[in-house]
Amino acid sequence: QSTYKTYGPPEQILAQGQSNQSLFLIYKGAVDVYIKTPNHQMTKVATLNEGLYFGEMSLLTGDPAGASILTATESVIIEVNHN
Repeated sequence: QSTYKTYGPPEQILAQGQSNQSLFLIYKGAVDVYIKTPNHQMTKVATLNEGLYFGEMSLLTGDPAGASILTATESVIIEVNHN
């Protein structure tokens, strides 16, 4: 099952440590990837643009999300759910 959703910046799509059963495809726009450091600060580690994806590791392994994802620009994201 897949759904399209529009997000506005800086809307959070996925939180580090969150349980996740979906793969997210960036159809339009860009998202920023943040990792929480040991001193609990959020550090930006990457920007992902159209055509890229995230959430695949949680989907495949069942582990919680390893990073937080926030929109950098208005974005259309396709969520492909495992169920």
